[in-house]
Amino acid sequence: NLVSQLREADALDKLDDVLEEIPRTRADLGFPPLVTPMSQMVGSQSVSNVLFGRYTMISEPVKEYFRGNFGTPPSAVDEDLKAKIIEQDGGNERGTPVRPGAILDPEMDSAREAVNDITSNIDDVLIYALYPQTGLRFLKIKHGIEPVPDEMKPKNDDDQPSTSPSHTLPTDVSASARRFNVYAQGQRFEVVVDPVDGANVITPPSRIPASASPTPPAAASVPSGSLVTGGDVALLSPMPGMLVSIAVEIGQTVSAGETVLKLEAMKMQNSLPAPIAGTVKELPVAPGAQVAKDDVLAIIAP
Repeated sequence: NLVSQLREADALDKLDDVLEEIPRTRADLGFPPLVTPMSQMVGSQSVSNVLFGRYTMISEPVKEYFRGNFGTPPSAVDEDLKAKIIEQDGGNERGTPVRPGAILDPEMDSAREAVNDITSNIDDVLIYALYPQTGLRFLKIKHGIEPVPDEMKPKNDDDQPSTSPSHTLPTDVSASARRFNVYAQGQRFEVVVDPVDGANVITPPSRIPASASPTPPAAASVPSGSLVTGGDVALLSPMPGMLVSIAVEIGQTVSAGETVLKLEAMKMQNSLPAPIAGTVKELPVAPGAQVAKDDVLAIIAP
């Protein structure tokens, strides 16, 4: 997971730094056991700490952990980090831990309403409730509202490369024959060697071109930094991911550090804060869109 996350962020050279950061992050969180989901939370937060500075960007699951929604930590947590999260919550500190479900608002009615124009099937409603962004896109494809993307279409036999050899072996090949793959100049040759009276007989090779690397799907088109003019400041995506939600509106006044949007990256939701105090001028990316590193997610005028 760590390798894939760093590769996604084009920072594979930081692996050693992340491995050194993991025990420090775990200590800050009160030494939680490194089992699912805590192992992923600690690992992803360690990656963020290395790439962007310690706790410059705190994932939503880590915030939920400090709020008590994962139970009581095994040991004392870092008080400075706890105070920082409480400050981001508007200074509201939860007292006695309660069952997380007791503080959740009912969501079934709102989930039914959200997909009312698509389906009333309870399974579909639950899919949306569990996965609001990807689930909604899936339901639109399932019910014919959006076309099926190429990567989701079934593959037929014509799409698969043929693996059958182009040459048949001679009928007098002995049981001692051995098959070898020979690679030369980017191509693979299949060779059969059969010892006969001290000599080797090589059958005509089956020439198989090297397969080309698949082209990864392109990220959604989003504005570049060249659209930022004057004294405006852009909030850039720190890594590739999917925009989950937007917490502000165009024209709204925000303070420095206030959450502007949430980005799902490295399997975690991350709150991205306003880089300066000012007025939200543009929100060029819609929730659910895939974004690349350094894409402009918001423009704020001072």
